[in-house]
Amino acid sequence: MKQGAAELLQNELIRAKKKGPVTVFMSSATDPYQPVEYRERLARSLLEVMVREQPDFLFVQTRSPLVTRDIDLLLELRERACVSVTVETDMETVRRVFTPGAPQSRQGFGR
Repeated sequence: MKQGAAELLQNELIRAKKKGPVTVFMSSATDPYQPVEYRERLARSLLEVMVREQPDFLFVQTRSPLVTRDIDLLLELRERACVSVTVETDMETVRRVFTPGAPQSRQGFGR
């Protein structure tokens, strides 16, 4: 896990915003809401930075219902933020075979 990620992001956002519009895509390679996020809160700390140093646009792609924990921060970004949630299947037997690390579909979002 990246140490000091929030501070690094803040510095990069400040520098990038001086050059022009800034778009951030959380999940270009890895879901920002990995199981370790429950404990480490890295994605949340990055969102806190983005509330202070707002990018022009933030796109969050995840399959985890944990994103709902951070709704308060995403709402502060308002129209600057978009969250896309991937639901690969609602069949638990299929999910276990193809994406065993994905959250169970019965966990749901906001249920």
